[in-house]
This record gives sequence, structure tokens and C-alpha cells, in this order.
Amino acid sequence: MKNANRFSALHFHFGYDALRNAYIVSRNGLSSQSYNAENTVRERMGLSQGELPADTDGDESHPSTKETFDDFVAELIMEVDLAEALIRNAFAIALFHFWERQSNTWLGVDAYDHGKVIAYLHERGGKPDEATIRILWKLANCLKHGPGKACNALKVLAPHLLAKNLEEKAFPSDTDFVLQDKDIEQFFEAVLRAGPAIGLSNWRGPKGSNS
Repeated sequence: MKNANRFSALHFHFGYDALRNAYIVSRNGLSSQSYNAENTVRERMGLSQGELPADTDGDESHPSTKETFDDFVAELIMEVDLAEALIRNAFAIALFHFWERQSNTWLGVDAYDHGKVIAYLHERGGKPDEATIRILWKLANCLKHGPGKACNALKVLAPHLLAKNLEEKAFPSDTDFVLQDKDIEQFFEAVLRAGPAIGLSNWRGPKGSNS
């Protein structure tokens, strides 16, 4: 049923694109806030565009206006950095759940089975990045559930995701793993490449459908 197979592939790509675009919009919005941090603080302090506050020392027991300005800028950038970390974590979880739902549909099952879906993809001529998808799987569970089997497994699978100086921690928690933009990009790429390419004749869609 070629039409059904094509629909399955289109459904995957529409869902993937929606998630990817949501991530890009979220990241770009925060990057803009960080880039414009000084202007944002100027506006809040009633300063004009490009104006810097006068560095009036005055009473040494109180910070100067310039010091206050710098502190506000640093605080705003720190808040953006924290928000970016939350976005990366949230989209790592969302991306795995997208992959999980697609995989369960292909196999006609209710519970995710990593080994079976990788085998299923190989049977259909695919070349999934098994290692990266496994890391995404464990990462999503670690971020959701905290310390436990998933975090312990993630430490072994992806020690590079551990925060600096925590590589030797025996039982890591979800807060010990720090994602960078390049990590999220790698996860998105792995999911895209593992999924069906629109128009591929060897993609049979959900289990039980015919070519």
C-alpha cells in the first residue's frame, strides 16, 4: 500500500519539522535576548539607546550607577543561559518522545523497545545511528526521573555530557548532565536520518503494511 507508506513517511517528517522549528524559534528568541541584554537594561533604567550610565562613585558603601548597570546585564545574561539549558533539556525529552511514538507505531506496540526498532530499521535498509539514539533514550529518562538506572547508564554511554569535574561521580543525577547546542543538533540529525525518507520504496511503514 504505497499511499499508506507515503503517508507514514509524511507524518514522520511533518512531526519532525514542527518539533525542529519550535526548537529553533525558542533558541533564537533567547539568543536575541542575550545579544540585546545591554539595551534591555538601558530601557529598564530609563537610558537612551547606546547611552551608558555615569560612573559616579559617591558613597563607597553604595554601588555606582555603572556598577549597577553591569550587574543587571550580567544577571540578565545568566538568566538567559539558564533558560537555554532548560530549553535544551525540554527538547531532548520531547524529541525522544516523538521518536518513541513513531517507533511504537512502526512496530505496532505500546512500549518502546530500542533493540527491536533498530533491528526493524536495519531490515528495511536503514542505517540508524544506534549509539546516538540510545544516548537520547537514556538522557530523556534521566532528565525526567532523576538519579537511577538511566542516569547511571548515561554516565557510561556519554561521559562527555557530564558537567566539568563530575566525571568520577559514582551516581550522577539529572542535574549533573549539561547539554550544548551541538548535542541537540546531533540528536535531531540522528532521528531524522533514522526515519523514513519520503519516496523510498523500501520503507514499509507500520508493521504489517505491504510494500
